[in-house]
Amino acid sequence: MAYRLDARETLPQGIRRIVSEQLDGAVEGVRTATGDERDRAVHDARKRLKKSRAVLRLVRDEVGSKTCKRENQALRDVGRSLSASRDAAVLVETVDRLDAQVPLARRSLAPLRVVLEQRRRETAAQALDEGGALAAAADEIEEIRARVEGWRLRKDGFSVLEDGLRRTYHRGSEGFAEAREDPSDKRMHEARKRVKDLWYHARILEPVWPGPMDQLVEATDELGDRLGEDHDLAVLADTVRALAREGADGGAGETALTLVENRRAELRAEVWPLGRRVYADKPKPFVRRMRILYRTWRDEHVWQLSPESAERVRELLETREVGDEIEQRRAGERLRRHGIHDEDLAAHLPQRNGASTPVDFDELVKHGRVRVQKQKT
Repeated sequence: MAYRLDARETLPQGIRRIVSEQLDGAVEGVRTATGDERDRAVHDARKRLKKSRAVLRLVRDEVGSKTCKRENQALRDVGRSLSASRDAAVLVETVDRLDAQVPLARRSLAPLRVVLEQRRRETAAQALDEGGALAAAADEIEEIRARVEGWRLRKDGFSVLEDGLRRTYHRGSEGFAEAREDPSDKRMHEARKRVKDLWYHARILEPVWPGPMDQLVEATDELGDRLGEDHDLAVLADTVRALAREGADGGAGETALTLVENRRAELRAEVWPLGRRVYADKPKPFVRRMRILYRTWRDEHVWQLSPESAERVRELLETREVGDEIEQRRAGERLRRHGIHDEDLAAHLPQRNGASTPVDFDELVKHGRVRVQKQKT
């Protein structure tokens, strides 16, 4: 399933599912990657770890500061264990991007790219092969994944997300304003991290109003990309200066620094108006609007059932777990007499490994997602 909430789940189910899918994907990637696939697997795993940390920040008040701190540190440490090879690869990709933007500079940048590519290979060999980083990272991620089901997530309402979303927007707005006032490399990088959090949180909440929320997702994604490219260029500039001092830049240092400076100026001309649009609201009105959208979305997806229909739904789910084929067919026929078909179940119940369980149904009833009408007396 996607990195977003699903109306067929309670909020605790959705949060656990989102994080579990990200961690499972990260483990699968680093366990199976070989050869040239490793760079892509490391990049994907680090993105998934960041997405998981963003979920934690969103629900910090619900899971508790102690759990949040422990899991955030564990996820951060795994990501750092993979960072050396990825950082080296980003330098090569940044030079390639400059090549594409200014084709006439390709020949001048070629010696620098050779140096950076060699360093990338050496770093990958040392970090991923000799250090056994991929296997160790997979083990650590699996340990975190095993704890997700134990996270304290009980409430099923916007209050679970409210404080985290307000912090994200407030910190992002402040960070952007500080970067605009003093666009140092550090402040620009902090602004980028904060807008990435808002991007992740907007993606999680995208279903509450797909059209307008898509616009927020696209705007934060674009702003994050611009700030990310600015950071990559800053790191490249620092690296080029260090290589030049060693006489190891292949003579391309001056050209690279000029291209970096020009491109960063272009990026900042795009970043400032885009950021003002993203952070046009104050935090409280922004969160208030998200609260209304969230609650409206939840209300419109409530499944109304009579007591008899609810009983028949649960009966079918039970027989699918433990009954034989004949019992399942009979339970399905009884449910269809109430006008409920398989497509109705798929539209209203979470699908885990292609099926729903009685426990899933009971959770939805408990939290009012499935509303059983009271019998008239």
